[in-house]
Amino acid sequence: MSIVAISPTIGSLGDEIGREVARARGYEFADREIIEKAAARFGEGVMQLAHVTEEKPTLWERFVDTSRRYMTYVEAIVLELASRDDVVLAGRGAAFLLGTTRHVLRVRITAPEQMRANRERALRSPRYQSTDQSMHEIRELNLLTQCRAALLAHPDTRPLDLRVAGGHFQITLSGVVEHEELRQRAEEIVAKIPGVTAVRNDIVVRPRIAVPA
Repeated sequence: MSIVAISPTIGSLGDEIGREVARARGYEFADREIIEKAAARFGEGVMQLAHVTEEKPTLWERFVDTSRRYMTYVEAIVLELASRDDVVLAGRGAAFLLGTTRHVLRVRITAPEQMRANRERALRSPRYQSTDQSMHEIRELNLLTQCRAALLAHPDTRPLDLRVAGGHFQITLSGVVEHEELRQRAEEIVAKIPGVTAVRNDIVVRPRIAVPA
């Protein structure tokens, strides 16, 4: 059981190699499918999501909330696919997003064909086989990302600066909102996500103080 995250370079045939690895191993393969799944789930355009994953962001885009939201949507799909195990993910930042997951084989395809073949054979190494612990870790990471994406996708919570943390499939929300309704809405959104077993709501309600004219 493994996850392969490929960072292909132009002209390296990285996608083709990834598809062949997936076919040979009986794994799922995802490249463009990541963008299509994210667009369908979160109601965004395929072109906009593709832009933030395929092109270097401008200085302006680095500070625009929309780009951060789009990247969170893509991250949610990448981690959802990874949490299923037995998958080859090509591009879309998958190698970076899964950098801390111990059983992920990260491959940057720039080498000659023989060296690429050696990399593919590394899949047989026990180092790149999933364990109960590593799968637990990636499923928890996936759940946290699904929660962040859901909060960014909902119009009521999208403008809010909320933080999501947790462990053992229990989610902790924190941040500051102006109304109790927003505090409850955030909790309701997260509680509906499959896999969440409990929600600790540490969001603070701090009404805005009107400044006399």
